[in-house]
Amino acid sequence: MSKNPKEFVEIFKCPDCGANLIIDGENMKCERCERIIPIYNDIAIFLSEDEWKQFFGKNFNFENFAWDEEKDFFKEVLAQSDYLKSIEMIDKYTDLEKNKADFAEMIDSASTGIEDSENERAILAANDRTVEKSLAGETKMILDWPTGPGSCIRKIIKKIGKDSVVVSSEINLFSIFRLKKYLESKGLSENILFVNNDVIKMPFKNNIFDLVTVFGLTTEVPDSNKALSETYRVMKNDGIIVGNGEIYKEGSVSIKIADEGNIGQLSTKERFLEEMNKTGFKDVEIEAAYEGYDADDLPDEERCPLPARGDWFSYVIVKAKK
Repeated sequence: MSKNPKEFVEIFKCPDCGANLIIDGENMKCERCERIIPIYNDIAIFLSEDEWKQFFGKNFNFENFAWDEEKDFFKEVLAQSDYLKSIEMIDKYTDLEKNKADFAEMIDSASTGIEDSENERAILAANDRTVEKSLAGETKMILDWPTGPGSCIRKIIKKIGKDSVVVSSEINLFSIFRLKKYLESKGLSENILFVNNDVIKMPFKNNIFDLVTVFGLTTEVPDSNKALSETYRVMKNDGIIVGNGEIYKEGSVSIKIADEGNIGQLSTKERFLEEMNKTGFKDVEIEAAYEGYDADDLPDEERCPLPARGDWFSYVIVKAKK
């Protein structure tokens, strides 16, 4: 079993007014504005109903990205007026044996989605190097965002001490339910606290985490400057941030796509360094794990648009201190 959020109520704050949270039966509650933070299957649900539906509606393109058998289910979730009922529906859906099997197959295949073997091997190796650079075994409080399918967290939890806690922070309820169930089935969830939240409005108090790991850096965060600022805020003094992700050349097709689609704002080395320094991070290291051109030229409308086909990019590992 994973950690129960009520055991860690002292690290949280209300995402609306910033006040302390208290335990309220099976949930948590803001002591000032009395907002209820539901705890469902040991997952703290900080994303409000409006925020979740905005994210869900924006990020799930039913026609292009959903399997036919899922489209009706997605529409039911969006149409549901009871937020807790929506959460329950997602929980039950991700509990289906087929859904679990599909997720486990995706995890085991460890595919990056880029059709170039050298590139893919380098990216997968970068995950190992990211954990190595994080020195996770020496830390007590770790924040991993966005957890997604657990690319970093599945490696971190095998290296931490028994008294360490990893907070798995993820905006997508589908992802966090799937990963939680997968890790529980492998007996790997004991040191993990699962939190559903938006990284640009973190529900954590200041100076909480010794280490923050960020898979993908800020590529998919619309307000990436805010995400870095929030990360800096919740880190302890001398805390470490370690992450990996893609950077591109200024003026490239990839950068144009990122700017036009608001897919991250820190997509070049120069932009990233500028924002890290502006935020206050020091000793910023950027290590290239792979540099080359995307060789995948197959027409595929469902593919993530970055990197652009045939475009140069570098997959980097970043480490910095607060």
